[in-house]
Formats: sequence, C-alpha cells, structure tokens
Amino acid sequence: MTAKTVQIIEENRYSSWIRMICVHSWLLRFVHNSYCKSAKQNRLAGELTSDELMDSEVIAIRACQQEAFPEEYKALVHKRALPLNSKLLVLSPRLDEDGLMRSNSRLANVENLSFSARYPIILPRKS
Repeated sequence: MTAKTVQIIEENRYSSWIRMICVHSWLLRFVHNSYCKSAKQNRLAGELTSDELMDSEVIAIRACQQEAFPEEYKALVHKRALPLNSKLLVLSPRLDEDGLMRSNSRLANVENLSFSARYPIILPRKS
C-alpha cells in the first residue's frame, strides 16, 4: 500500500467510469514503460490487461476515499480509533489488502456471499 495516493487525472473530464479507468491505465502503462528504458523486454505492449484495469480502479477509489474521509483514512492506516464525530462509525470501517475502506457489517457472517458483497467499499454520497 502506498503512503499517499496522488490523483493523476481529473475525473470530471470523462463521460463514464470505464473511460476514465482506461485512460488512467494507459497513463500508468506509459509511466511504467518510460521507467523501463534499459530493458525493452520489461515494457508492456498491446491491449490493456485486466490487472492494469483493476489497479487503476483501486487507485481511483482509494484517492476518492482519501479525499472524502481524510481523518478516518489516516486513523485506519495507523490502526487508531476513528474520530468520535465521524459519520463512518456506524459502518465499522476497516482497510482491505489494497488499502480500500470497507464496511464491516453483519454481512460478514454470511458465508455464501463473495468478499465484495460481505465487505462493501465505502464511497462518499456523490462520488
């Protein structure tokens, strides 16, 4: 997990979520390839992979969470209690392995659901 996520693109400039994620993925590939100047075999080429798209989604969601809930995110990273005036207290948030805030509710006890359904990602209302 990175210490701080830097927002590279403006999300308001894109008409859809998938378009923004694709542009972000291409940008990350360009950055990766520009740092691989010494070894051409390490450069990525061709169509975007699902891993590249998933990485871009995680980065975009993490940046949104850090912008909307900065104090809560810092508290979770440093394993401290959330501020008492936080709106997220009722959701019992926790960080997953990607550094995303997820709700830790009673759905966690349901074994038939997927991980994403049992621990939904927390996003601000108008995100």
